Amino acid sequence: MITRKPVERKKLTDTVLLTFGGGSTADFAYKISEKVRRLGLKPIVTKGFAGSSFMSEEEFDYAMSTCMFAISGSGVSLYDLLASGVPTIAVAFDRLQLRTADAFHEHGAVLSAGLVERLTSETLLHYGRGILEHQPLVQEMTEAGKMLVDGKGLSRIVEITRRELWLTSQTETFTAC
Repeated sequence: MITRKPVERKKLTDTVLLTFGGGSTADFAYKISEKVRRLGLKPIVTKGFAGSSFMSEEEFDYAMSTCMFAISGSGVSLYDLLASGVPTIAVAFDRLQLRTADAFHEHGAVLSAGLVERLTSETLLHYGRGILEHQPLVQEMTEAGKMLVDGKGLSRIVEITRRELWLTSQTETFTAC
């Protein structure tokens, strides 16, 4: 996966980053914001949702670097969060995202909350409390996420492409028998 440059974690604030993509997830983001407030934390919601404003790259990086944890859809942002060592609860909006969330869960990198249509408030609050109360769990998730997603996918793709271009530009030095 090609990700943005991982951010360095800084002094944590009482925030939870909510990032679900855009469009039809606005209602879900609003409901989740209410659950986060019940944990005594402040939700930071990425752009594309009712009641939210545009978030610059710098603001997004800062939110990732200082949030207690994130609740994320299981798309590209999930990879960015893992590469940056952000403890994350992954929510799936379709069966493909569910496969991603569950695979990362099996490797200890996230807590998979499952499909959004089956997600209960109790499950989400349980996972949020688990992250807040169990530092060893957070440490394991952080290490597993950074191991699985190192943020160097683009560099690897460029190197593979460069090698392939070099190999295909070489003249044949042998003849077939």
